[in-house]
Amino acid sequence: MTSVPVGQKLGQTSREMLAANSPDSNTQIQRYIRLTYLFPPLLQMVDENKLVLRPAVELSYLPQEEQALLLEVMGRLGVVPTLEQA
Repeated sequence: MTSVPVGQKLGQTSREMLAANSPDSNTQIQRYIRLTYLFPPLLQMVDENKLVLRPAVELSYLPQEEQALLLEVMGRLGVVPTLEQA
């Protein structure tokens, strides 16, 4: 009654289980999840291939207000941050 189902690993996260059944790695799935913290207009830029995934993930750690300010500066200067800049 207390045994683990056959094939299930103890302590495995949902992300790890998803990665096991996906062509994407655990890390890549984590990056996709992290994008949910991105300011919507910046996320739209990722969808349109105007902002690369890895810098976008790094920017997602900024508070929403700072992401909004960054978007304004990006628009004014016509630039997109690199991974190192993010």
